[in-house]
Amino acid sequence: MPELAESWEASADVKTWVFKIRTGVEFHNGKTLTAEDVVYSLNLHRAEDSKSSVRPIMSGISEIKATAPNEVTISLAEPNAGLPSVMAMFNLIVVPDGETDFAAGIGTGGYILENFEQGVRSLVKRNPNYWKEDRAHFDAVEILAVKDSSARTTGIITNDLDAINFVEPKTAGLLAKTSDVEILQTPGKAHYCYSLRTDMAPADQSDVRLALKYAIDREDFLNKILKGYGSLGNDQPLSKAYASFDDSIEQRIYDPDKARSLMRKAGALDHVFKLHVSDTPFSGAVDGAALYSEHAAKAGNKN
Repeated sequence: MPELAESWEASADVKTWVFKIRTGVEFHNGKTLTAEDVVYSLNLHRAEDSKSSVRPIMSGISEIKATAPNEVTISLAEPNAGLPSVMAMFNLIVVPDGETDFAAGIGTGGYILENFEQGVRSLVKRNPNYWKEDRAHFDAVEILAVKDSSARTTGIITNDLDAINFVEPKTAGLLAKTSDVEILQTPGKAHYCYSLRTDMAPADQSDVRLALKYAIDREDFLNKILKGYGSLGNDQPLSKAYASFDDSIEQRIYDPDKARSLMRKAGALDHVFKLHVSDTPFSGAVDGAALYSEHAAKAGNKN
Protein backbone atom coordinates (compact mmCIF):
# COMPACT_ATOMS: atom_id res chain seq x y z
CA MET A 1 0.00 0.00 0.00
CA PRO A 2 2.71 2.65 0.71
CA GLU A 3 3.17 3.79 -2.89
CA LEU A 4 -0.56 3.84 -3.50
CA ALA A 5 -0.80 6.68 -0.99
CA GLU A 6 0.39 10.08 -2.16
CA SER A 7 0.63 11.40 1.39
CA TRP A 8 -0.50 10.79 4.97
CA GLU A 9 -1.05 12.89 8.05
CA ALA A 10 -1.68 12.09 11.70
CA SER A 11 -3.72 13.84 14.36
CA ALA A 12 -1.92 15.46 17.30
CA ASP A 13 -2.49 12.37 19.48
CA VAL A 14 -1.30 10.02 16.66
CA LYS A 15 -4.51 8.00 16.93
CA THR A 16 -6.10 9.13 13.67
CA TRP A 17 -4.34 8.86 10.33
CA VAL A 18 -5.57 10.23 7.00
CA PHE A 19 -4.10 8.71 3.82
CA LYS A 20 -4.55 10.42 0.45
CA ILE A 21 -4.89 7.67 -2.18
CA ARG A 22 -3.05 8.10 -5.46
CA THR A 23 -5.17 8.91 -8.49
CA GLY A 24 -4.75 7.50 -12.00
CA VAL A 25 -3.96 3.95 -10.80
CA GLU A 26 -5.60 0.93 -12.47
CA PHE A 27 -5.89 -2.67 -11.35
CA HIS A 28 -4.84 -5.41 -13.77
CA ASN A 29 -8.50 -5.93 -14.68
CA GLY A 30 -8.90 -2.27 -15.72
CA LYS A 31 -10.75 -1.11 -12.60
CA THR A 32 -9.68 2.30 -11.25
CA LEU A 33 -8.24 2.28 -7.72
CA THR A 34 -10.50 3.90 -5.10
CA ALA A 35 -10.50 4.44 -1.37
CA GLU A 36 -13.07 1.64 -1.00
CA ASP A 37 -10.56 -0.82 -2.49
CA VAL A 38 -8.02 0.13 0.18
CA VAL A 39 -10.58 -0.15 3.00
CA TYR A 40 -11.72 -3.58 1.80
CA SER A 41 -8.15 -4.87 1.40
CA LEU A 42 -7.02 -3.76 4.84
CA ASN A 43 -10.14 -5.13 6.51
CA LEU A 44 -9.46 -8.58 5.04
CA HIS A 45 -6.62 -8.86 7.54
CA ARG A 46 -8.73 -7.63 10.48
CA ALA A 47 -11.62 -10.06 10.14
CA GLU A 48 -12.24 -12.39 13.08
CA ASP A 49 -11.81 -15.46 10.89
CA SER A 50 -8.74 -14.04 9.14
CA LYS A 51 -5.65 -16.26 9.06
CA SER A 52 -3.43 -13.39 7.99
CA SER A 53 -0.02 -13.30 9.64
CA VAL A 54 -0.45 -9.56 10.22
CA ARG A 55 -3.82 -9.83 11.99
CA PRO A 56 -2.24 -9.31 15.45
CA ILE A 57 -0.50 -6.17 14.19
CA MET A 58 -3.77 -4.86 12.77
CA SER A 59 -5.60 -5.45 16.05
CA GLY A 60 -4.73 -1.94 17.24
CA ILE A 61 -6.93 -0.48 14.49
CA SER A 62 -10.45 0.34 15.64
CA GLU A 63 -11.88 1.57 12.33
CA ILE A 64 -10.96 2.02 8.65
CA LYS A 65 -13.25 4.05 6.43
CA ALA A 66 -13.30 5.97 3.16
CA THR A 67 -13.81 9.63 4.06
CA ALA A 68 -13.55 10.95 0.47
CA PRO A 69 -13.27 9.46 -3.04
CA ASN A 70 -9.49 9.19 -2.64
CA GLU A 71 -9.09 9.40 1.11
CA VAL A 72 -8.88 6.71 3.79
CA THR A 73 -9.01 7.45 7.52
CA ILE A 74 -7.65 4.91 10.00
CA SER A 75 -8.61 5.27 13.66
CA LEU A 76 -6.51 3.57 16.32
CA ALA A 77 -7.35 2.39 19.82
CA GLU A 78 -3.93 3.57 21.02
CA PRO A 79 -1.42 6.06 19.58
CA ASN A 80 0.98 4.62 17.00
CA ALA A 81 3.54 6.87 15.34
CA GLY A 82 4.73 3.93 13.24
CA LEU A 83 1.47 3.18 11.41
CA PRO A 84 2.83 4.19 7.96
CA SER A 85 5.54 1.54 8.39
CA VAL A 86 2.87 -1.05 9.21
CA MET A 87 1.01 -0.08 6.03
CA ALA A 88 4.22 -0.74 4.09
CA MET A 89 4.29 -4.44 5.04
CA PHE A 90 4.36 -6.71 1.97
CA ASN A 91 1.33 -8.66 3.25
CA LEU A 92 -0.99 -5.68 2.80
CA ILE A 93 -1.58 -6.01 -0.92
CA VAL A 94 -4.45 -3.87 -2.24
CA VAL A 95 -7.05 -5.75 -4.31
CA PRO A 96 -10.35 -4.61 -5.85
CA ASP A 97 -13.27 -4.11 -3.48
CA GLY A 98 -15.11 -7.44 -3.08
CA GLU A 99 -12.35 -9.57 -4.69
CA THR A 100 -12.30 -13.14 -3.38
CA ASP A 101 -10.34 -14.98 -6.08
CA PHE A 102 -6.92 -14.12 -4.71
CA ALA A 103 -5.23 -16.77 -6.88
CA ALA A 104 -5.99 -14.53 -9.85
CA GLY A 105 -3.36 -12.10 -8.58
CA ILE A 106 -5.32 -8.94 -9.45
CA GLY A 107 -3.29 -6.00 -8.16
CA THR A 108 -1.83 -2.67 -9.28
CA GLY A 109 1.77 -3.74 -9.86
CA GLY A 110 3.95 -3.54 -12.94
CA TYR A 111 3.27 -7.11 -14.07
CA ILE A 112 0.07 -9.10 -14.69
CA LEU A 113 -0.12 -12.74 -13.64
CA GLU A 114 -0.42 -15.12 -16.61
CA ASN A 115 0.23 -18.49 -14.99
CA PHE A 116 1.04 -19.72 -11.49
CA GLU A 117 2.03 -23.21 -10.34
CA GLN A 118 2.54 -23.23 -6.60
CA GLY A 119 6.07 -24.18 -5.67
CA VAL A 120 7.03 -24.54 -9.35
CA ARG A 121 6.80 -21.39 -11.44
CA SER A 122 4.98 -18.17 -12.18
CA LEU A 123 4.75 -16.27 -15.46
CA VAL A 124 3.89 -12.58 -15.64
CA LYS A 125 3.62 -10.06 -18.46
CA ARG A 126 4.17 -6.32 -18.41
CA ASN A 127 1.23 -4.20 -17.33
CA PRO A 128 0.74 -1.68 -20.20
CA ASN A 129 -1.22 0.65 -17.91
CA TYR A 130 1.21 0.66 -15.00
CA TRP A 131 1.19 4.08 -13.37
CA LYS A 132 5.00 4.18 -13.06
CA GLU A 133 6.51 5.08 -16.41
CA ASP A 134 10.09 4.29 -15.36
CA ARG A 135 9.42 0.76 -14.08
CA ALA A 136 8.42 -2.69 -15.41
CA HIS A 137 11.06 -2.82 -18.16
CA PHE A 138 10.62 -6.47 -19.25
CA ASP A 139 7.88 -7.68 -21.57
CA ALA A 140 7.55 -10.86 -19.52
CA VAL A 141 9.22 -12.53 -16.56
CA GLU A 142 9.25 -16.20 -15.59
CA ILE A 143 10.13 -17.04 -12.00
CA LEU A 144 11.16 -20.62 -11.23
CA ALA A 145 11.21 -22.15 -7.75
CA VAL A 146 14.62 -23.82 -7.64
CA LYS A 147 15.03 -24.87 -4.02
CA ASP A 148 18.41 -26.55 -4.40
CA SER A 149 21.18 -23.96 -4.05
CA SER A 150 23.59 -26.00 -6.18
CA ALA A 151 21.05 -26.10 -9.01
CA ARG A 152 20.52 -22.34 -8.76
CA THR A 153 24.27 -21.75 -8.88
CA THR A 154 24.71 -24.07 -11.87
CA GLY A 155 21.80 -22.40 -13.65
CA ILE A 156 23.29 -18.93 -13.41
CA ILE A 157 26.74 -20.13 -14.52
CA THR A 158 25.35 -21.99 -17.56
CA ASN A 159 23.06 -19.06 -18.47
CA ASP A 160 19.96 -21.21 -18.05
CA LEU A 161 18.88 -18.62 -15.48
CA ASP A 162 19.21 -14.87 -15.89
CA ALA A 163 19.19 -14.03 -12.18
CA ILE A 164 18.96 -15.84 -8.85
CA ASN A 165 18.37 -14.74 -5.28
CA PHE A 166 19.39 -16.16 -1.91
CA VAL A 167 22.93 -16.84 -3.04
CA GLU A 168 24.74 -19.09 -0.59
CA PRO A 169 27.43 -17.09 1.25
CA LYS A 170 29.88 -19.97 0.82
CA THR A 171 29.51 -19.85 -2.97
CA ALA A 172 29.07 -16.09 -3.44
CA GLY A 173 32.83 -15.56 -3.54
CA LEU A 174 33.26 -18.19 -6.25
CA LEU A 175 30.42 -16.75 -8.32
CA ALA A 176 31.96 -13.29 -8.06
CA LYS A 177 35.03 -14.64 -9.84
CA THR A 178 32.94 -15.76 -12.83
CA SER A 179 33.41 -13.18 -15.59
CA ASP A 180 29.78 -12.88 -16.70
CA VAL A 181 28.16 -13.05 -13.24
CA GLU A 182 27.63 -9.95 -11.13
CA ILE A 183 26.94 -10.24 -7.40
CA LEU A 184 24.62 -7.52 -6.11
CA GLN A 185 24.66 -7.12 -2.34
CA THR A 186 22.21 -4.97 -0.43
CA PRO A 187 21.64 -4.66 3.34
CA GLY A 188 18.83 -7.00 4.28
CA LYS A 189 16.43 -6.89 7.20
CA ALA A 190 16.59 -10.59 8.04
CA HIS A 191 18.35 -11.61 11.23
CA TYR A 192 19.82 -14.92 12.30
CA CYS A 193 19.08 -16.10 15.80
CA TYR A 194 18.90 -19.10 18.11
CA SER A 195 15.74 -18.83 20.19
CA LEU A 196 15.29 -19.81 23.84
CA ARG A 197 12.33 -21.19 25.77
CA THR A 198 12.34 -18.44 28.36
CA ASP A 199 9.34 -20.00 30.11
CA MET A 200 11.53 -22.93 31.18
CA ALA A 201 14.44 -23.18 33.59
CA PRO A 202 17.21 -22.19 33.44
CA ALA A 203 16.50 -19.82 30.53
CA ASP A 204 13.87 -18.06 32.64
CA GLN A 205 16.76 -16.36 34.46
CA SER A 206 18.10 -13.13 32.98
CA ASP A 207 21.69 -14.02 33.99
CA VAL A 208 21.50 -17.22 31.94
CA ARG A 209 20.19 -15.41 28.90
CA LEU A 210 22.88 -12.75 29.22
CA ALA A 211 25.55 -15.42 29.62
CA LEU A 212 24.51 -17.09 26.38
CA LYS A 213 24.78 -13.71 24.63
CA TYR A 214 28.35 -13.34 25.85
CA ALA A 215 29.10 -16.96 24.90
CA ILE A 216 28.91 -16.46 21.14
CA ASP A 217 31.68 -14.94 19.04
CA ARG A 218 29.73 -12.92 16.50
CA GLU A 219 32.81 -11.91 14.51
CA ASP A 220 33.79 -15.55 14.09
CA PHE A 221 30.22 -16.44 13.08
CA LEU A 222 30.13 -13.63 10.51
CA ASN A 223 33.44 -14.66 8.96
CA LYS A 224 33.02 -18.44 8.97
CA ILE A 225 29.29 -18.94 8.40
CA LEU A 226 28.36 -15.87 6.36
CA LYS A 227 31.78 -15.41 4.74
CA GLY A 228 31.57 -11.73 5.59
CA TYR A 229 28.23 -11.22 3.80
CA GLY A 230 26.39 -9.64 6.69
CA SER A 231 26.80 -7.43 9.72
CA LEU A 232 27.07 -8.05 13.44
CA GLY A 233 23.87 -8.49 15.38
CA ASN A 234 23.51 -7.06 18.85
CA ASP A 235 20.78 -9.18 20.42
CA GLN A 236 18.00 -7.28 18.69
CA PRO A 237 16.26 -7.70 15.32
CA LEU A 238 17.12 -4.19 14.10
CA SER A 239 20.16 -3.74 11.87
CA LYS A 240 21.66 -0.78 10.05
CA ALA A 241 19.19 -1.47 7.26
CA TYR A 242 16.49 0.06 9.47
CA ALA A 243 16.14 3.84 9.70
CA SER A 244 15.42 3.46 13.43
CA PHE A 245 18.67 1.57 14.12
CA ASP A 246 20.42 3.01 17.17
CA ASP A 247 24.17 2.89 16.55
CA SER A 248 24.86 4.42 19.97
CA ILE A 249 24.20 1.06 21.66
CA GLU A 250 27.54 -0.53 22.50
CA GLN A 251 28.21 -3.73 20.59
CA ARG A 252 28.19 -6.77 22.87
CA ILE A 253 31.35 -8.78 22.31
CA TYR A 254 32.44 -12.35 23.00
CA ASP A 255 33.46 -12.72 26.65
CA PRO A 256 33.65 -16.37 27.79
CA ASP A 257 34.89 -15.41 31.24
CA LYS A 258 31.89 -13.15 31.84
CA ALA A 259 29.57 -15.82 30.44
CA ARG A 260 31.03 -18.40 32.85
CA SER A 261 30.66 -16.03 35.80
CA LEU A 262 27.02 -15.32 34.99
CA MET A 263 26.22 -19.03 34.58
CA ARG A 264 27.86 -19.77 37.91
CA LYS A 265 25.86 -16.98 39.55
CA ALA A 266 22.66 -18.47 38.14
CA GLY A 267 23.61 -21.96 39.30
CA ALA A 268 23.49 -23.21 35.72
CA LEU A 269 27.16 -23.78 34.94
CA ASP A 270 26.63 -27.55 34.66
CA HIS A 271 23.39 -27.33 32.69
CA VAL A 272 23.40 -28.99 29.26
CA PHE A 273 21.82 -26.80 26.61
CA LYS A 274 20.36 -28.63 23.61
CA LEU A 275 20.38 -26.85 20.26
CA HIS A 276 17.71 -28.02 17.81
CA VAL A 277 18.64 -26.67 14.40
CA SER A 278 17.94 -26.99 10.70
CA ASP A 279 19.15 -25.14 7.63
CA THR A 280 15.51 -24.44 6.71
CA PRO A 281 15.20 -21.09 8.53
CA PHE A 282 18.56 -19.94 7.22
CA SER A 283 21.43 -21.53 5.36
CA GLY A 284 24.30 -22.25 7.70
CA ALA A 285 22.15 -22.73 10.80
CA VAL A 286 23.55 -26.21 11.49
CA ASP A 287 27.18 -25.21 10.96
CA GLY A 288 26.50 -22.07 12.98
CA ALA A 289 25.16 -24.13 15.87
CA ALA A 290 28.32 -26.26 15.87
CA LEU A 291 30.42 -23.09 15.89
CA TYR A 292 28.33 -21.63 18.72
CA SER A 293 28.93 -24.85 20.67
CA GLU A 294 32.66 -24.34 20.31
CA HIS A 295 32.40 -20.77 21.52
CA ALA A 296 30.21 -21.73 24.49
CA ALA A 297 32.55 -24.57 25.46
CA LYS A 298 35.26 -22.01 26.20
CA ALA A 299 32.85 -20.43 28.66
CA GLY A 300 32.29 -23.74 30.37
CA ASN A 301 28.83 -24.32 28.92
CA LYS A 302 27.81 -27.78 27.85
CA ASN A 303 25.73 -28.43 24.73
